[in-house]
Amino acid sequence: LPPRANGIIGKSAFYSDASYLWHMTRVNGAAESYNLSKIDLRNINGPDVTLRIKTLLTGPPTLLAVTPDGVSAAIADETQAVSHFSTGGAEAPGPVTGDGRPVVALQAFQLISAPQLAVVNPDRVRLFDVVAYQALPAGNALSGLPGPGAISTLAASDLNGDGLTDLLVANGLTLAIWAQRADRTFAAVNYLQLPAVNAPCPENPDLKLVRTVRGLASGELDGAPGVDLLVATEDTCEQTGTPQTARLFVFLHGN
Repeated sequence: LPPRANGIIGKSAFYSDASYLWHMTRVNGAAESYNLSKIDLRNINGPDVTLRIKTLLTGPPTLLAVTPDGVSAAIADETQAVSHFSTGGAEAPGPVTGDGRPVVALQAFQLISAPQLAVVNPDRVRLFDVVAYQALPAGNALSGLPGPGAISTLAASDLNGDGLTDLLVANGLTLAIWAQRADRTFAAVNYLQLPAVNAPCPENPDLKLVRTVRGLASGELDGAPGVDLLVATEDTCEQTGTPQTARLFVFLHGN
């Protein structure tokens, strides 16, 4: 069956079809008889990849997230339920949340001292730990996004230099920044607005271009104190979704 979701973590690859999560790792040496496919994982020691384990899923998945250590995974299925399990296949998938609200994104990252899972709905972000899979107290503080549009991507980074991980969420063309406080709750501290695109589609003037945020990153770019932000966007033709233009927006700290 065709894969529904996939990801690469270090030297491992994860993808899922309608029934299983497949976990593959690089083969060092001769290819084995159960070699599933040949793909390049960061060009490390050649392209051989071997199937290591598969985990039975309860329903066809739509989204997949794997923790940075590659140990745990979460999948959203077509019923909008989110399940979690070990990538080693030692346990059956367990429920995380299933309130029927659309799940537009899943992301796992190192938030405080252990990996966390973000379940993104069109109007809120809920954070769960990956031990008991209980919602963190910060979840309620992340509701009330500036617009009703879907969240396209989320990033986690220390944006203010206090040693705590903050969250940056693209809500339509608005970037909402939440700072983590000492009590592990979050407070909205800033909103950055990206310019919209107002032009016809080159391949069909009757259609308009639509701008979407595809990626977020942070780092030190100008040598001045403070973290700078990079936002990658893509302009596509409405209805057809044909890609046209990719842009990179830079927000320097304090500007």
